[in-house]
Amino acid sequence: MGGIRLRKKRYINSVMIGIIIIIAGASGISSINAKNIADSENFLNKIPVEPLFEGNSYFILLDDYTDGAGQDNHWAVQLRFDSYNNFVESEYDAIQIPLIFDQWTEIRFEIDLDGDWYEVYYDDTFFYEKEWTAGINNDLQGALAIDAVDLFANGATPVFYDDLSLEEVGVGIVWEENFDSYTDGSSMHGQGGWKGWDNDPFWTAFLI
Repeated sequence: MGGIRLRKKRYINSVMIGIIIIIAGASGISSINAKNIADSENFLNKIPVEPLFEGNSYFILLDDYTDGAGQDNHWAVQLRFDSYNNFVESEYDAIQIPLIFDQWTEIRFEIDLDGDWYEVYYDDTFFYEKEWTAGINNDLQGALAIDAVDLFANGATPVFYDDLSLEEVGVGIVWEENFDSYTDGSSMHGQGGWKGWDNDPFWTAFLI
């Protein structure tokens, strides 16, 4: 299931965020494993292969973020990857698309900050669209900004991310992260601007 396309694309002050994700399976290139430290004490000594992704893992974008989990933050996007029901869901909109396993898959956000609008694509398939400032609670209290990325493992088995980029229309890529410059097996906390939630290294991801 997906949203209904009602709006023509605009490209004034627009940006595109691209993320490559794999649900279960082996990663042959540098990537990060969104699995918090409490579940990962022995994981780094193992081959990064999981027989099956299990649990609920989240990809989140915030339009306003401070170093804390309080009400000063505003969540723009919250995608839930649900292995039990085999779908990806824009959790607070009840919009779903089938979950793809065992292959690298792109999540792409096309965001028009002037028009206060964004569209989401999963594996190059249109997923849904809505106002950027609406936020997950549809309160229209968000900022016209992109402030933080949150890879929330929520105790699920590993989900692997690679090749994150932010591209401004008419300008090109203004930020990208392929994780190639980091040491294998290292924590992402404190590297390249990455940190744990609430700036706590307990909530880190690991390079694979």
